[in-house]
Amino acid sequence: MKKSVSIFALLLLAVGAFSQPKDTGTDALQPLDIEGDRNRIQSERARIEVRYQPDVAACYARFAVTDCLRKVRVRQREALDTLRRQEIAINDAERKRKGLEQLERIKEKSSAQRLEEQAASRVEAQKAQQEREERASQKASAAGAVKPDQPAGAREKKSAEQTRTADDIAKEQQQFNDKLRQAQERRESREKINKEKAGTGSKPLPVAP
Repeated sequence: MKKSVSIFALLLLAVGAFSQPKDTGTDALQPLDIEGDRNRIQSERARIEVRYQPDVAACYARFAVTDCLRKVRVRQREALDTLRRQEIAINDAERKRKGLEQLERIKEKSSAQRLEEQAASRVEAQKAQQEREERASQKASAAGAVKPDQPAGAREKKSAEQTRTADDIAKEQQQFNDKLRQAQERRESREKINKEKAGTGSKPLPVAP
């Protein structure tokens, strides 16, 4: 009987140690800690089964066997319930940790997607700006040039007209220069004749304008 009381006292001390509040936060229960706590609970559950066997055997030596067994099993169930509460807390902490990890993965994926979208938007904006600059440059280059859709005959006619106009201007300039030169020669010739007549007393010829 004394042996049963001693075993029961040791069991109460062990259960008290296991029933201490545990930190179930996700930071405190990393994957390896959770696995270790589960192994510990499983081992302690097996030890409780073994430790209560002497109390069960002692009940059969008593007169009130049923009442004794009931009390022993109540104590055993309380010890197992304590372990069960710890196990539930561990499972809950693991679910929370996995939920936070999933949220973090979603957040990282969303951030990466936003960065990709922003980069694509910048590329599209740069491409659009480049196209606008190219169109403006083409318009500026074609401002004084022949339109691309102008007929070939019209382009040739316009080119011929421009060539004839240049030739006519050069020809007219040459004719004007020739007239000036001829007028200058006639004036010089009259002046020479007048000088000669002045020396002989003849009436001088009128000088051409």
